[in-house]
Amino acid sequence: MAIIVLINFNQMAKTQLEETLKESEATNRIVQTKRQDKIDEDEILRSLQVEVDVLKAESIASSQSLQKAKTRSKVAAEEFAEKTKQLDLLQSRAEDIRKQLKSEKNTTLSKEKISQNAEDRFNAREKELKDTKKKNEDLRKRLFQESQNMAKLREKELGFIAEIKSAQVSSLQFYKRRRFGFYPMHA
Repeated sequence: MAIIVLINFNQMAKTQLEETLKESEATNRIVQTKRQDKIDEDEILRSLQVEVDVLKAESIASSQSLQKAKTRSKVAAEEFAEKTKQLDLLQSRAEDIRKQLKSEKNTTLSKEKISQNAEDRFNAREKELKDTKKKNEDLRKRLFQESQNMAKLREKELGFIAEIKSAQVSSLQFYKRRRFGFYPMHA
C-alpha cells in the first residue's frame, strides 16, 4: 500500500513538474516576445529620429540656398537700377546731342564739319544707348530667372518643413501610443 501511495505521489509530482515546466516555457515565450517588441520599438524610434535629422539638414541646406538666391537677386536688382540710371543719362545725352545736331545743321556751310562730328558722336552715343538697353534687358531676364529660382527654392523649403512636421507628429504619436499602452503588441 505504501508503494502505491509512493507511486501515486511520484506521478503527481511528475505531473506537477511537467505543468510547472510548461508554464515556465510559456512565461519565457511571453517575456521573449515583449523583449523583441521593445527592441523593435526602439529601432523604429531611432529610424524616425534619423529621418527627422536628415530632413532638418536638408531644410538648412535649402535655407542657405534660398539665402544665396536672395543675395544674387538683390545684386541683380541693384545692377538693374544702376543700368536704368545709366540708360536715363544716356537718353538725356542722346537728346542733347540730337538738339545740338539739329542746331548745327541749320548753321552755315563752314559749320558742316562740326555738324558731321556731332553726328558721329550722336551715332556713337546711340550705339552706346543700344548696348546699354541690351544689357538692361539681359539683367531683366536674369532678375526674372532668379525670382523663379527663388520661388522654387521657397516651395522646396515649405515641402521640407511639412515633411519635418509630419515626421515629428508621427514620432510624437508613436511615443504616446507606446507610453500609454495604445501600441499593439506582437503575439
